[in-house]
Amino acid sequence: LTDMQLLDALVAALSATSTFETFRLAIAETLYTFASTRPGMHSIIKSNVHRAVLALMALEPSAAVRNFFASILREVASDQPRLLTDLQALATIIKVVHMDESADARVLAAETAMVVSQ
Repeated sequence: LTDMQLLDALVAALSATSTFETFRLAIAETLYTFASTRPGMHSIIKSNVHRAVLALMALEPSAAVRNFFASILREVASDQPRLLTDLQALATIIKVVHMDESADARVLAAETAMVVSQ
């Protein structure tokens, strides 16, 4: 199993509406762990996991999972800010800053927006 296949499987599991919150949280944490390493970040970017995280952010009911999503996006912004400069990405990030019920997700999204705008 390659990193890319693993990431594709993790994103597919996150996208499944029947996946329990505990599993989604574990998957999001695993993706964050990937994003925290150089090779993992390369795999996340190459497989467009950041795009999936952006799309899932608005749909995710769990604040804990959204916190990990926001952490992943902040890591992507720190490594490759240009990947989050399109209108759709910025709109999602700004929406989190203004509307998310999780203070952690709001702060992480604000940090992401600051990094991307520099």
